[in-house]
Amino acid sequence: MEKGYSYTETQRCIAELSKHLKEDGTFPHEVGLFLGYPPSDVKCFMENPFKGVRCIGCWKAYSNEDAARETFDRYKKCTTFYRDQIGRGKPLEALIVNAD
Repeated sequence: MEKGYSYTETQRCIAELSKHLKEDGTFPHEVGLFLGYPPSDVKCFMENPFKGVRCIGCWKAYSNEDAARETFDRYKKCTTFYRDQIGRGKPLEALIVNAD
């Protein structure tokens, strides 16, 4: 399933994704890799999006259902928290977390 990406240079991967977004006639589903989706789930989706789905959340999970559900729950908690804070008038800049 080679799609023309360099697996060693981040900037080249991003440039290649941008090219696919602009030029391909279909949506480049490998974007899931850039969003942190498990590579096995992205591969399974690209091969057949209907076969072997174990659960659905932010993406379709085909493997490691427990880990996927835990991630979906964490994402939902974060989304709820940030929506609440923004709804209370807190600026987005004040909500940015520095992971360093």
